[in-house]
Amino acid sequence: MFQFRGGRLLASSFPNFPEAFSRKLLSCVQTGNRDDIEFVIRVMSSYHGEAFLNETCKAVVRALPAGDPLLKAVEVILQSTGVVSGEFGFVEAYLRKKQEMTDWLIDADAHVQGFAESFIRYLDRLIAVEQRHGEEDIEMRKRMYDDPGGLDA
Repeated sequence: MFQFRGGRLLASSFPNFPEAFSRKLLSCVQTGNRDDIEFVIRVMSSYHGEAFLNETCKAVVRALPAGDPLLKAVEVILQSTGVVSGEFGFVEAYLRKKQEMTDWLIDADAHVQGFAESFIRYLDRLIAVEQRHGEEDIEMRKRMYDDPGGLDA
């Protein structure tokens, strides 16, 4: 229940992720204690994937071993977009996410680099899917506009 109540309370209390709050969460990650790291992940899950979460997410990736199930939760945090609009809203959001990952690729930690490479490949797949969906939506609306009765045929 913390994620839904406590995490939301913290996200509401610190909506812009102030430096002092970020440092406190980073200190929790740096303990190396799995419960502390999971706490930080739950707090970040209450945000909407804003770019200011990236450094804390990167610290979590450094702290966890490759293949740890908590890394999937980090992917979910990073993938989160908040509200998007338009047929290609998700495409644009995922392209921004991909751009945000570029500094991860040159991080000194090979584990962070590997995570970023994998996550970028995942974003590429999402971008392709959302691009197709957007194009299909446009085509369907075009057909409806050109021939409103033609969809029944």
